[in-house]
Amino acid sequence: MELASVGEPVEEAQEEASKALLELGFEVSLLDPFGLDRGFFLPNGQVNGELLLTHLPGPSKGLRRVYLLNADATVRGLNFVFGLSSPILRRCFVALPRLKVGGNFRERVRKEVLHELGHTFGLSHCSNPYCVMRFSNSLMEVDEKSDRFCKLCLERLKRNLSQEL
Repeated sequence: MELASVGEPVEEAQEEASKALLELGFEVSLLDPFGLDRGFFLPNGQVNGELLLTHLPGPSKGLRRVYLLNADATVRGLNFVFGLSSPILRRCFVALPRLKVGGNFRERVRKEVLHELGHTFGLSHCSNPYCVMRFSNSLMEVDEKSDRFCKLCLERLKRNLSQEL
């Protein structure tokens, strides 16, 4: 698993993301940060998430890459996103600024990293209110879900992982 920052690194986020990935059994390589070109920003100051995700460098062969974005992001049709992922590109990002509001930053980073990583392995949103794969449209919803995969999502994750080996 590769982990990198986009924009100014946030050490606290890197530590928590690394810890979450290690606990899932992944080896983690921390890469040098990537700069955030002004061309990714929309007039409202948010990053165009779809554009960014398609232009960030992909992972080394056979790996996934998780980016920690130190900027607010959005996609077409939404006011903001906590993160975005692509199973085809095998990478994802978590946008950090909104996760800092009101505390619980480390816990929120952990949940959103695991959530977006799950999508890179083909998991979809889950209806279990406590599963980390539940869709979150607000910080309250992020805070309410756990940092664990439910039984069904964990089985799917393990199955998808084993098919790649």
